[in-house]
Amino acid sequence: MNNRFELPVRYKNELFFQGEEIELSASMEKGDLFTPYFQPEFRSQQHNLLPPWEEIDHWLPVLKNEWDILNESLIAGYDTKSSAVLDDMIKGFSLFFMMLYWSNGKPVDVNSWKTSSQQLDITCLNLIERLNFVIQNADSYFARIQLNELILEIYKKSIKNSAINALKKKKSRE
Repeated sequence: MNNRFELPVRYKNELFFQGEEIELSASMEKGDLFTPYFQPEFRSQQHNLLPPWEEIDHWLPVLKNEWDILNESLIAGYDTKSSAVLDDMIKGFSLFFMMLYWSNGKPVDVNSWKTSSQQLDITCLNLIERLNFVIQNADSYFARIQLNELILEIYKKSIKNSAINALKKKKSRE
């Protein structure tokens, strides 16, 4: 049994979705955690679970691990001039957006990311310029390098923020 529902405005970006609706399969196959893009958000809404941004300590390592695997595939893809590079880069963009927004306690917004990302506390240096470059040159090896740098930067800042918050909670309990 499949579940079809209207795609919320914040996900409407032709890079990720072409239509007005999204369909989730009733069961997830292994390796399909991020297919379709941003699936953890959709599943949390659909099943009344905690949204991923409220479980960031769980999701950050999952996202980082997924990127590490994807990055290796991208490196090999550029070496062999694989046609899968663009699809893999788009998946990489989705991983970055999840790290960026979830680390800030918010759902992903790829519809108006240039505006909404400016209100985020945890972000990357020159985010809009760098991410614009990566998106516009997605099939370039240099875009992969820049995306890797963006992901590493947001990951490190998110881990640091998470550790600081954990210390604050610990101190407030003492």
